[in-house]
Amino acid sequence: MSTMSLIPAFDMQNNEKCKTCMLTKITRQPFKDVVRESKVLDLIHSDLCDFHATSSLGNKKYVVTFIDDASRYCYVYLLPSKDEALDKFKIYKKEVELHKNELIKVLHTDRGAERKNRTLKEMVNSMLSYYGLSEGFWGEAMLTACYILNRTPNKRSKNTPYELWCKKVPNLSYLKVWGCRAVIRLIEPKRKTLVERGVDCIFIGYVEHSKAYRFYVLECKSFVSVNTMIESRDAILDEERFTFIPRPSYMIHQSSSKSTTQAEDVSGGSKLCT
Repeated sequence: MSTMSLIPAFDMQNNEKCKTCMLTKITRQPFKDVVRESKVLDLIHSDLCDFHATSSLGNKKYVVTFIDDASRYCYVYLLPSKDEALDKFKIYKKEVELHKNELIKVLHTDRGAERKNRTLKEMVNSMLSYYGLSEGFWGEAMLTACYILNRTPNKRSKNTPYELWCKKVPNLSYLKVWGCRAVIRLIEPKRKTLVERGVDCIFIGYVEHSKAYRFYVLECKSFVSVNTMIESRDAILDEERFTFIPRPSYMIHQSSSKSTTQAEDVSGGSKLCT
């Protein structure tokens, strides 16, 4: 991604293997290459995954994925029960057909989606393990993993799924380190004159079709509840500070002191999420 100028250049001399990745991403050897459909929406792969062992934020226990075969662009929906999968497909079908002005030709379930689901699960395991958040954050980690994979080129194509799907190169300058601590500017109607202007949170993901971030509130105040999720563009993110474990020194970007803790000085307010 660095050589393709999708992200800033950085020192790649450290070839030390990541123990977290080795423990959470070990897999079987791949099979022969699969021929992809050539047109968007000609073939959609779908699979339903079970995370019943641990409920996510919002009491979600299942994940349903919809993957376009031509672009590999993926949609992920979190579900409290399996019987909501059909409703999510109807929502997905309506959105993508309006967006692409095309009709879905074929839907395959439990075929062709296993590798993507495995990759998503591996990313979730690594994110939770490395940054020290509890298993209850797996849903937010899953949504973030999907968001990032859609903007990452794969081994078979130099173009990202986002570029093939949206017909434009993704802007990755606003990506932040998942799980880091942050301070969010309070919503205007709830901000008093002589009190602190922000609230302490954890960065837990991105808002689709927006440059806003998603945050998990850590402290309780009279105007905002602990464990609330907030969507906001007005935030100061500290990408070197985490809730349970410190970030290893070799992972700290050399230029982080220049920009990582600066406020996101952009217009837009915040939104409480139930």
